[in-house]
Amino acid sequence: MSRFLVFVLGCFFAASIVASDDAQACDKKKQQEQRKKAEAEKSKHSAKCEKKPPAKKPCDEKKPKRKPAEKKPCPKPQPPKCEKKPPCKQGEEKPCGEKKSECKPAEKKPCPKPQPPKCEKKRPVKKPCPKPEPKPKPEPKPEPKLPEIPPLDVDFGFQGEYAGCTCTPVLGAEMAGLQVMALGDGQFRAVQYRGGLPGAGFNGVHKFESGGVRKGDVVVLTAGNPGQYKVVIRDEMAVIYNAAGCVVGELAKIVRTSPTLGAKPIKGAKVLFDGTHTDHFIDGKIIDGDLLLAGPLTAEPVRDFILHVEFRTPYMPTSLGQARGNSGVYIQERYEVQVLDSFSLSGEPNECGGLYRFRCPDVNMCLPPMAWQTYDIKFTAAKFNEQGKKTANARITVVHNGVVIHNDVELPNKTGAGRAEGPDARPIRFQWHGNPVTFRNIWIKEA
Repeated sequence: MSRFLVFVLGCFFAASIVASDDAQACDKKKQQEQRKKAEAEKSKHSAKCEKKPPAKKPCDEKKPKRKPAEKKPCPKPQPPKCEKKPPCKQGEEKPCGEKKSECKPAEKKPCPKPQPPKCEKKRPVKKPCPKPEPKPKPEPKPEPKLPEIPPLDVDFGFQGEYAGCTCTPVLGAEMAGLQVMALGDGQFRAVQYRGGLPGAGFNGVHKFESGGVRKGDVVVLTAGNPGQYKVVIRDEMAVIYNAAGCVVGELAKIVRTSPTLGAKPIKGAKVLFDGTHTDHFIDGKIIDGDLLLAGPLTAEPVRDFILHVEFRTPYMPTSLGQARGNSGVYIQERYEVQVLDSFSLSGEPNECGGLYRFRCPDVNMCLPPMAWQTYDIKFTAAKFNEQGKKTANARITVVHNGVVIHNDVELPNKTGAGRAEGPDARPIRFQWHGNPVTFRNIWIKEA
């Protein structure tokens, strides 16, 4: 009995040992199968040709016969893209039937650096030249506003020059001249000259003034004590009475004209203005059909020359002084020969014919307003050496209405507000001073 129990126990222990060994072997196989399944799932992204290992069944199941796996063609290698592919991991099973070298991770090729676009030289397309846009025209300079000039009224008919003979017990018979100047609204001023009118007999010394008014068609002028001297103007005759009421002289109205009025250009002269165009001037303007309005500048500069110019002052009876027919011939824009309605005045440096603010004319040869007058000017420019130092003064001769009023006068400096002296030649300006002074028949001969 004891032997039997020992045998049974021995068989039991042997069986348990075998069973435990079988259980351990089976557990180990199950763990390997699970590990292989996990690794197979991880390696799904590897090459498509990789064969999945056949799943092992539990040990108590019979293994089916393995069918040969179909061989799938490996895909053709694609050109490497700039994408990072996961490399083969160490310990990862290689696909069946593949060489070890095929499971190596693809070589990392550096992505090509972006190249700057090449500038292809394109043939320039010939485009039609755009038409130049017209330049904006400069705004025209405002035209000088002409003052309102009164029409030629009744007073204008009395204004002017009278000449004739007087006879007194003291002086006897002698020539006399009278200049009558209208002041507007029937007012007048007059100057009587012994010997004749200025430039036509006046001795340059004896003259006396008178004043008066117009009554209807008669102008009566008086001077001195009441009744001492009286002139009655009617029908273009001026009758002179003494204090006793006796007639001592009769003077007729005359119209003098300059002997050089309408002078033709001398040989070698250039016509600057003939009434047809202003090509030789800057800012020249023609009015009244063929007259040059004061204000323009000659287009060319001048040095030594002979100049002929004709001018006319307007009828402005109520204006006086520098506001009465003012203009000027500005030689080189430095030296001015004044233009002004200074008829019957004394003849000052700022009056007609004066070298402005420098020298009086020798004779006041100014004619009444609206009468055409002339200047004939000879000018020699100042001389300068290479260092710009003046070596000789400018010189000028002026003939006004045929009478010399400045004879080879030396000009030590500019006149009035003229430009500073210098060696450069400059143009002639026919000055605009707010009054409608007009010019015509202008010509010049340069030396």
